[in-house]
Amino acid sequence: MKRRNMLTSLLLLIFTLSALGLDFSSATPRKVLLADFCAQNQTPTGGFTDTINGTAEEITEFTTYSNVYVLSIVDPEFEKISTDLSLTKNWFADKVDLFIEGNNRIPEMVYAFEGALLTNGSVEDLNTDGAFGKIENFLSSIDNGFAGGESIESNVIDTAFAVKFFNLTDTMSALPSTTDATKIANFLISCYDASTGAFKGSPTGFESLIDTYFALDALNILGQMDLVDDTMKTAIASYVEANYISESDNLRHYGGYSLTTTNVQSSLMATFYSVSILDLIGSETHPETLSWVLDRQNPLDYGFSDYSDQSTLPSSAKLSYYAVSTIQILDSEAFSDSRSAVMNEEKWEIESNGWVIAAIWIGSIGLIVVVGILVYKYKNRI
Repeated sequence: MKRRNMLTSLLLLIFTLSALGLDFSSATPRKVLLADFCAQNQTPTGGFTDTINGTAEEITEFTTYSNVYVLSIVDPEFEKISTDLSLTKNWFADKVDLFIEGNNRIPEMVYAFEGALLTNGSVEDLNTDGAFGKIENFLSSIDNGFAGGESIESNVIDTAFAVKFFNLTDTMSALPSTTDATKIANFLISCYDASTGAFKGSPTGFESLIDTYFALDALNILGQMDLVDDTMKTAIASYVEANYISESDNLRHYGGYSLTTTNVQSSLMATFYSVSILDLIGSETHPETLSWVLDRQNPLDYGFSDYSDQSTLPSSAKLSYYAVSTIQILDSEAFSDSRSAVMNEEKWEIESNGWVIAAIWIGSIGLIVVVGILVYKYKNRI
């Protein structure tokens, strides 16, 4: 009886060890692995590269913002950042000052401004008045659009980022009395091309998916989406859907969107803009798109990457930002603490550590054999 109890206890121990092996090998959710990827992109300067082991030339306002934004979603306490968080906040603040001193690119400044806020900064910590004054200099009194950088003509993207800045700082009312939300919205609407169902980069420019997104996003922030009527929404949806890759046999790209109809290769950037546009106009998205985006998480370093025709490209912080933002639209619970949330899925760890579990079982079976032999010898001892 004792030997039977011993054998039963041994089997229970084996099952326990196997269960522990499974738990340890599957204890890292998708979002934690993604946080690890972004944390590896930080540099001693406070800025972040776009890729692991990236060079200093890779560090921009957008790459740093992308990493910080993703971390704010998957690691809200920024526990993965090994340096003092204020270092990154100050890096962003310096970029805001650089804009005021001479850099004329509005988007870069707004990414820096928003990044500073994400890293526990406040509007009061930054030179908001100086940034506002600089942006105001780019306001056109003729069409109420904005033209920063090297652009002479008012354009959608500079206007959209100016609007975002005013929203972040609650400074819209400080604009000249001749300019208000409605007039800025009218400028944006003047860039709409009814023949294509898309927005052009400027009244005399060319239409694009990116400009369409920024125009609609700015109109939404301004509270002027009623200017986009049902006819426009239908045309915009058709424009976006023309870039959807619906061929299910095209496994690498099925469910994603391409930037143009002539380039039938899905990308995370194009998919983000497309899904965001459809969301802004209240149009339905495809359920396959979420699966496509999730499949772009790279098992090599757990950031997100696009496919090329030959191979999977290295993971990118910018693409990870587009992926996370798209997932948030398609699944509002994806990053919640719920065990069933898709970004809590423990996908690769179980597969890659199956050998750990196998080793436990093989070792345990060997132990049973040894014990069995010893018991047999003891029972039949001479």
